[in-house]
Amino acid sequence: MDASRRQAAEVLERPAVDGRVPTSRPGTAGGIDWRPVLASLFGAYTALALAFSAAGVALVHLGPLEGLRDWDLSVSEWFEAHRTATWDSVMTFGSRLGETEAVVAVAIIAVAVLFRLHHRWAAAVIAFGLALEVATFITANNLVRRDRPPVSTVGDAPTTFSFPSGHVAATVVLWGGLALVVLALTRRNALRALVWLAPVLFVAAVASARVYRGMHFLTDVVAGVVLGVLTLVIVWRTFAPPSALAQEDRE
Repeated sequence: MDASRRQAAEVLERPAVDGRVPTSRPGTAGGIDWRPVLASLFGAYTALALAFSAAGVALVHLGPLEGLRDWDLSVSEWFEAHRTATWDSVMTFGSRLGETEAVVAVAIIAVAVLFRLHHRWAAAVIAFGLALEVATFITANNLVRRDRPPVSTVGDAPTTFSFPSGHVAATVVLWGGLALVVLALTRRNALRALVWLAPVLFVAAVASARVYRGMHFLTDVVAGVVLGVLTLVIVWRTFAPPSALAQEDRE
């Protein structure tokens, strides 16, 4: 995996010539032998999907976890009992930050800009990160099939199931990935110190809003955070160039 990762990162990092990615090996796309890279990502998807499906099934059906399920429900009921018109508006806005339309729009702009600036590896981190997260979410969500909390909702609930929170996972991957890219590309200490504010604030806003509005149990959003973080680790180790990984290790 290390060899394929380094090959992908090094070629993705090269500037384009006449608007094209340079080719170094015949029969490969853009000079990259994508087969081991995609095989590695498929293996990661399989492992993540199995792990989160197993965790979700255990959470929903395992007898010893009944206490956790009861506590989960009590959290949702507490939020329902403490809703106000003002907080309904605030949390609706917070939830929209993680909506598919918002995530896709920001991701398209980010990938286009990074690709234009010849940071192909950074564009791959965002694009493949979201693809891996979505594939894992869809699989686990449909295998676990956890019902959403039995409380009234603020707004219409999605037609998908409750576990894990795809909104939260996608928010972690998008804004966490952008933060990692900025850290790798800048040496400005002030910017590096502030860069993590965006993912922390966005994830906190989306996660709290999803529970407040009755769309998810608290454990669903926790699982979404874990899924997002694991996805980021995988795609970062797959596509980040050696220079970025060395800088990360020094820190």
